[in-house]
Amino acid sequence: MELIKILDILGPLLALPFVFLRKGRTRRENLVILFLVVQLVLNGIAKYIMIQPDGHNNNIFFYKLNAFLSFGIAGLFMLTILKKMLAAKAFGLIAAYYTVSLVVLLIILINESNTSFNSMSFSLTAFSVCLFCVIYYLNSLANPGDENIIQTSKFWLITAFFVYYGSNFFIFLTFGLLAKYNIKGLGLWGIHNVIFFISCCIILIAAKWIKK
Repeated sequence: MELIKILDILGPLLALPFVFLRKGRTRRENLVILFLVVQLVLNGIAKYIMIQPDGHNNNIFFYKLNAFLSFGIAGLFMLTILKKMLAAKAFGLIAAYYTVSLVVLLIILINESNTSFNSMSFSLTAFSVCLFCVIYYLNSLANPGDENIIQTSKFWLITAFFVYYGSNFFIFLTFGLLAKYNIKGLGLWGIHNVIFFISCCIILIAAKWIKK
């Protein structure tokens, strides 16, 4: 198996020990551990199924489950940060959006066919996480405090999510259509894997070298 095909497994495998062993790890950072574990387990299962005879269609459920759980965890991570930054009404709207999106992803998980990649679930996940990240960035710029956010782990963890989901949004949006018509050779999922690996490296850096 080419290295690029397993980067979505190697990334979380590399970052996990650094986050887990981080001194003074917060409850919020435990969500990052959970996110990495979900990626490692579900990507690993999907890869194992893929190398089995006729396995390409049978692993779709695990990708849909990945989208649902990843948004649930990454979104909750963002909510714990935004709750301390936003006014009560603004945060209430964000929390409501998170809940509705989670329900939509659950409906997709339960009702949609497992015979083809569902771009909607991944696109919704990517858009929503990026929306939360942008709200964080804008609020931080509009309300600068004494703390240098670049020197905080939460900034880099959020940036890792933003890099992953923001860079892959159009891949998620188009991959289902390309797969439906069996268009190959574009290497889109390989690009996805590289971006995810980079995001995991950012998480590793935040856990290892950023103290706050």
